[in-house]
Amino acid sequence: MRPTLQFIQERFDFFNRHIFEGRLPKIRIRISSSVRTYGSLRHPRVFRSAPKASDFTLSVSDRLDLDRAVIEDTLIHEMIHLYILYFRIEDSSAHGPEFRRMMNEINSRHGRNVTVSRRADSAERASDRVVRPRLVIVSELAGGERAVTVCSPRSAARFAETLKSDSRIRKWDLYLSADPVFASYPLSRTLRFYRIAPEELLRVLRDARRVVYDGKFRIAVGECDCGDCE
Repeated sequence: MRPTLQFIQERFDFFNRHIFEGRLPKIRIRISSSVRTYGSLRHPRVFRSAPKASDFTLSVSDRLDLDRAVIEDTLIHEMIHLYILYFRIEDSSAHGPEFRRMMNEINSRHGRNVTVSRRADSAERASDRVVRPRLVIVSELAGGERAVTVCSPRSAARFAETLKSDSRIRKWDLYLSADPVFASYPLSRTLRFYRIAPEELLRVLRDARRVVYDGKFRIAVGECDCGDCE
């Protein structure tokens, strides 16, 4: 399902009553289109006085089609953050011991599966409602592994020059792909390699277009030559 604002507001009120003893304030809630985070809680970096309800905005993304339980656990995760911040409970980090204590207690008492972080699986990524082609560098590393780098056109041009003399790389190619799996990779501004299994790479490049860079970008004419196709 994709959450609606009404659904999130209703579940916030429900969990506030049944998990947080009605102690959380009514704050702004919105639906976002983020693909990198299912939920987030915006607040001042430093509270110069007692926190107020108006200091917080809780967002839940409707970008991916997720199970209801995942959406609810995401909401509870952000409500734990709100509880800790609103009541000025000291913790060593955003997901420090106090956060984890509350999370584990909620999971145990209420049968939830709240986690510190969670990655979307392939089916969830495939449900992305925003399809945006991305430039993807596919590299064969010196040890034979395959790796991908998602980048902007400006970065790709710069990376192309670096890759020509990079001893870590046996060969590389550039592709334009709209596969939603690449939305989960960071947009690299420095050259970083993210290893990917050969069978997964073959799948996500099936509908990709190879790009040639010779000072300008152009789509290559002909069949894919990623090295895995016959």
